Amino acid sequence: MKKYWIIMCMLMGLTGAIQAGTSDSAVTSANVAQLINIELEQANALGDIRMVEHNNIHIITLTIDNNDDDGYTLKFQSENGVTFGTGDNFGYMIHSSAGEDTSVTPNEGQKPSTRYSLLLGESDTTVEYGHASRPTEVVPDCTNPSEGAAKFQISNSAGTDVSFNNVSKATRSGVFNVCLTQSSDIQLFHGDFADTIVVSISDN
Repeated sequence: MKKYWIIMCMLMGLTGAIQAGTSDSAVTSANVAQLINIELEQANALGDIRMVEHNNIHIITLTIDNNDDDGYTLKFQSENGVTFGTGDNFGYMIHSSAGEDTSVTPNEGQKPSTRYSLLLGESDTTVEYGHASRPTEVVPDCTNPSEGAAKFQISNSAGTDVSFNNVSKATRSGVFNVCLTQSSDIQLFHGDFADTIVVSISDN
């Protein structure tokens, strides 16, 4: 009986070796480096905002690269909101004279009665967008948008996010125009009004 058991073990071992040699597999792989980048270029300045309404003026051109599979988010922030120590100054253009004392809130002649509004438009110069559908804040043309386009404002320190979270491929050199709308205010002082708009990008 002992002999039989030894022979059986040898046969089983031999059979196993034959089966292992009849098929095998190998894994092929690749890796794509992370890409996230934004470039800003200033476009147009507004004219006199005392008497004239300015609607959808192209002020910034954004060039974006992102290859995250969940898309990306653009954050828009207003430096005037953190420059002046008191008052609600986010998303307002403010007169240059207010910079003489940033510890107080600008007065009514230094600050328009309404915030400016922003809108994003896809530029004709590129088709390399990765988003499968547009966010509500994005239109084909921001200088001449359709009625009811979703303009947005910067109203607090958190800023305003525009999320491109429905993507089907990477965005490479995607170009967007930022357009600004500002209501007129006849009681503003003469001189220069400005805000620094900070735009940052992050992966979703």
